Amino acid sequence: MTLPAKRARALRSAGEFIKELINADELSGERRRKAQVIMRHYPSAAEIDRQFGKENVAAGSFSSTNLSSEAGSSILSQHDAKFIEDLQEVGLAPMLSPTRYISLLGIDAKTLAQNARVTVNAVIKTPGAANIQRYLRNNLCVIKAAYDLSGGDLPKSLHWFRTEPLPMFGQRTPEQMVCAGRADDVIRLIDSFHAGAAG
Repeated sequence: MTLPAKRARALRSAGEFIKELINADELSGERRRKAQVIMRHYPSAAEIDRQFGKENVAAGSFSSTNLSSEAGSSILSQHDAKFIEDLQEVGLAPMLSPTRYISLLGIDAKTLAQNARVTVNAVIKTPGAANIQRYLRNNLCVIKAAYDLSGGDLPKSLHWFRTEPLPMFGQRTPEQMVCAGRADDVIRLIDSFHAGAAG
């Protein structure tokens, strides 16, 4: 049976995919219009989280850092539920803003550039570059998966993402795993905790 968090993540991913289609140069005019009609009525990430929030009772823990929700905290707050939308560049969605990401994680442009394997100049002057956007999206996928499991505790999820050594991955942190191109492995790990909680 599909867990609520996985279903919500699938819906969010589908929405992002449709947005990317709309912006694709090779898409025909008719198909672009169809995609735009779909997006006009597609739920926002906050709406998806509200829909699945009550079901998303997180349990389990990540290594030594407990990300499980406390009683009553599984309903996502309206503020935290929209944190992904808050990272989008105003007027240029679905493009993510490196500046806003830097602010959210409390890092500097140099750290982001090193992690994304680009220059600081690229972060500042070409924030919409494909490799920068891909890196930000991979990070956010992992953070959002942790956020779902934590029951909507964004500060705890960010702390885990940046600092928690994962024994099964040679004590690398989730952030370091994303830098190494292994975001999917971290998401599978988080899904395994979901499965453990459900089983």
